[in-house]
Amino acid sequence: MLDWVSLLVNSCVGLITGGVAAAITARIAIKKFYREKWWERKLQAYNSLIDSLIEIENIYVKASNHFHNIHKRELSNTHIDTDDYYFDWKRFNELSFQIQRIYIFAPISLSQKAKKLLEDYFKLTENSKYSVNIEQYPEHIAYNELEKKVKLIVKHIVEDASNELKFN
Repeated sequence: MLDWVSLLVNSCVGLITGGVAAAITARIAIKKFYREKWWERKLQAYNSLIDSLIEIENIYVKASNHFHNIHKRELSNTHIDTDDYYFDWKRFNELSFQIQRIYIFAPISLSQKAKKLLEDYFKLTENSKYSVNIEQYPEHIAYNELEKKVKLIVKHIVEDASNELKFN
C-alpha cells in the first residue's frame, strides 16, 4: 500500500511540475512571439514611411530643378529646355496618402517622436502650398526648401527608428 501512495505522490508531483513548467514556457514563448511581431510591424511601418518620404524628396528635387529652369528662362528671355523632368504627380498623391495612413496608425506602430515629425511634415507642405499659391512664392525655391526639410525629417526618422527598434 505504501508503494502505491508513494507512486501516486511522485506522479502528482511530476505532473504538477511538468504542467507548471509547460505553462511558464508557453507564456514566455507567446510573449516573445508577440514582441517579435510588434517589432516586425514597427520595422515595416518605418521602412514604408522612409521609402515614401525619400520618393517625395526626389520628386521635390526634380520639381525644384524644373521650375528653376523655367525661372532662368523667364529672366533671360532665352530658350532653356523645360521638358527635362517628368513629374509623376499621381505617384506623389499616392505617397502622400500612404504617409497620411501611416500617420493615422502612428500610435500603434511609430514612436511619439516620429508622429511629431510627420505632423511637422504636414505643416511644412501646407505652408509651402499656401506660400506658392497665395503669396506667389517662387516654386523652385519652395520645392528646394521642401527637399532640404524632408531630407532632415528622413534623417531624424531614421535615427528614431534605430532607437525604437534597438539597432544600436
